[in-house]
Amino acid sequence: MIGEILETTKSTKTIRKSLTMGKNWTPCLLNETGTKTYDRLKINEVATKFYSGLYNGNPSYAQSLKTLENQRLEEKVPPFIREEIDLVIKKLKYGKAADPNGITNEQIKYGGEKLRENLLILFNKILEKQQTPSSWKNSNIILIFKKGDRKKIENYRPISISNTIGKIFSSVLNNRLKNILESQQPMEQAGFRKGFSTTDHLHVLNHIIEKSNEYQLEIYLLFIDYIKAFDSLEHEFMIDALINQGVPIMYVKMIIELYSELKARIITEMEGEYFDVGKGVKQGDPLSSLLFISSLEEIFRKLNWEKKGIVIDGSYL
Repeated sequence: MIGEILETTKSTKTIRKSLTMGKNWTPCLLNETGTKTYDRLKINEVATKFYSGLYNGNPSYAQSLKTLENQRLEEKVPPFIREEIDLVIKKLKYGKAADPNGITNEQIKYGGEKLRENLLILFNKILEKQQTPSSWKNSNIILIFKKGDRKKIENYRPISISNTIGKIFSSVLNNRLKNILESQQPMEQAGFRKGFSTTDHLHVLNHIIEKSNEYQLEIYLLFIDYIKAFDSLEHEFMIDALINQGVPIMYVKMIIELYSELKARIITEMEGEYFDVGKGVKQGDPLSSLLFISSLEEIFRKLNWEKKGIVIDGSYL
């Protein structure tokens, strides 16, 4: 395996990642009763049980699609073109882990003209038929420690290692959806957006605090920490958000297909049992950030913001 990786990528970083993927793991986890577990098989089972419960859901899209189809006609969307695929492949990063089928970014980048032409044919067929390959439905999840107690499974971030070709398709689709959904985002949203930074909000917040101190004014600040934010997003709500924000029916149906009948398994030193995924967006997937902030915007729109906040240039912020 080492010789093959060196021959194809010339990367020692890739060798190290391939040999250690999923193995940089805690020696102990607490199970659901709070008992320490050291057995390697049972550690995988603890993680599997936690995430199978977290991702448990049974979304139904029938009512959303019926409402959508009654409200507007199904718009025709243009087929993908070669330039869209070339742009995504150009931005693929070296040294990333291989997908569950062993396909790496390097293999795609150096796959040549024939591969790219076949990808174009495949992607347009998927868009037309609204059906993805079954291999795209399965993901491997590796867990990365964040902070806190290493023995607590909730202190790990799940990273989905999914089909490389499927992620390229998601990137191409993401680039199209960004052009639609970006216009739906308010200027207050600085997360996951090109040209925006949460540092700007921190700068404004510091100024507000300084002015409140200077003029002896009371201010109230609310900070919300979304626990497992990406993992707990309801798929039905996500689809409703896309519909309400003007995403064409064909793209909405494509997202539904991408998020239907998903399965995942936890990878440590061993492979866990597959479980159903009916909730959350996949961390590491190109579409996830856009789907998350679109859903977040839908929440804000349901709040009563009228005549609340500070008036600047005739608008409430």
